[in-house]
Amino acid sequence: MRKNLQHTMVMIVSVCLLSLIVAFMRQATFWLSYINTVSLVSLVLLMIGGSMWVLQSGVQDRVIRIFMLFSKHQDKVGQYVDQVAPQTMQSRPTLRYAVTYPFLWAGGLLFVGMYVVSSVMVGGLE
Repeated sequence: MRKNLQHTMVMIVSVCLLSLIVAFMRQATFWLSYINTVSLVSLVLLMIGGSMWVLQSGVQDRVIRIFMLFSKHQDKVGQYVDQVAPQTMQSRPTLRYAVTYPFLWAGGLLFVGMYVVSSVMVGGLE
């Protein structure tokens, strides 16, 4: 748990620093560029973390197993083979990533934070 918190904080700080550098290099308004960059990078972090979570949860293995069961029961030969020698499907070990949850937490917190900041800035301008 402590490592996840450390990884999350490192990701948040590095994204903020990277966004500061990008905002200084752009010719647009500084805060607008900073908020846009942090929001886009946080969405990338969320997509990477979500993909890693799907891979480690084994969803694709279950889908493949279901398709194999349906295909066996569709033809007569598959039904006969299954009656004579039922086969058990072996599950392979799932992948485990140490940075899945830090990616999700960092992306989610940054995105929500930038949403709140941009809403406050827009509300403050009116």
